[in-house]
Amino acid sequence: MLAAQLLRQSGATKVYALLTHGILSSTACDLINASCIDKIVVTNTAPQEQHIRELKSKIEVVDISPVFAEAIRRIYNGESVSNLWSLDYWTGVEVIRSDFGSEII
Repeated sequence: MLAAQLLRQSGATKVYALLTHGILSSTACDLINASCIDKIVVTNTAPQEQHIRELKSKIEVVDISPVFAEAIRRIYNGESVSNLWSLDYWTGVEVIRSDFGSEII
């Protein structure tokens, strides 16, 4: 939270936190809600329903199941999985939950 405060003090107009798995401590939602963080973005590698209820508009959940499905398909077919980590692959990924419902980023 200190980093977010420092960013704001340095002139940042928005502060986002990107968390891979979104496994939060029991007090994390309260701390995030009280902080100057505008939004956290997490993947759905762990259940996020409780966090969505508690954080409301301060959380977005990105569905990564298509990436896992594509990786499994490529491995099964003997294809490369390395380009799954390129920016081109991630263009058009669907955000499961945001302020405006599902959206494409």
